[in-house]
Amino acid sequence: MDGTDRKGVKIYNMEQKIFAFMVALMDVYKDEDDRELNDISPIEFPENGDVTEDIYCMLRAIQMIIMRITGDNDMDVLDVIAMMNRLAFQYAEKASDNEKD
Repeated sequence: MDGTDRKGVKIYNMEQKIFAFMVALMDVYKDEDDRELNDISPIEFPENGDVTEDIYCMLRAIQMIIMRITGDNDMDVLDVIAMMNRLAFQYAEKASDNEKD
């Protein structure tokens, strides 16, 4: 098989999905001419509607981007989730304080 299914749609394994999500997230920081997402085949929405693997791949992509930005290569997915929860709480508190003023 050449990496496509019977319909000609690209079949993604988890590593390829993580890479695709990482490229998509990193592209927001790039000039339009330098963006890479158009070079990647789209990920097909699962027929059964189960996006659990895709969500996990999104988290891994976020983890890899954060590790690249911070240089902290010892973070696992749970560390990333904990950090995101702290940031969400801090920003929610800040927004709440600003609304009170």
